[in-house]
Amino acid sequence: MISSHGQCHCGNISLDIQYPETIHSFTAGVCRCQFCRMHGAMWLGLPISQLQVQAELASQAHFYDDDLLGVRYLLCRHCGVLTSVFSEIENQTYAMVNAGVVNLPTHIKTDVFQYGPYPNLAGRLQIRKESWLSTVKFSRELDRLLKREEQMAQAQQDG
Repeated sequence: MISSHGQCHCGNISLDIQYPETIHSFTAGVCRCQFCRMHGAMWLGLPISQLQVQAELASQAHFYDDDLLGVRYLLCRHCGVLTSVFSEIENQTYAMVNAGVVNLPTHIKTDVFQYGPYPNLAGRLQIRKESWLSTVKFSRELDRLLKREEQMAQAQQDG
């Protein structure tokens, strides 16, 4: 396995992707949604890869929920960098990483394509299962933050 490291500008949020040595290219997708366009995000995903996400200070990390698209973005509160996007499908977390925060080896080629137009929800989820990183691990601190933010969102919905 080969490992590539990435991080936000200030280094608070770090990402480590592990992928087989046989990989010679990643596909970077440009999403057409307003949020991604405003952030200039280009997303890397490879289903046979693994992603480890950590934060030095979880209090400086923020998960932003986009309920319309069924995704959760991870941003650094300190430097403002959008690092990654996550989607829960059938109790499994799938992810893509902002290509701008990852240092890939020079022999890795990156092909760029544009997502969309989006199919219906079932089609969108199928695309995520087929092309997003499928093994995602959060540090204990980020996992706690994620659960706390989910509880707060549920409390707001309830009442």
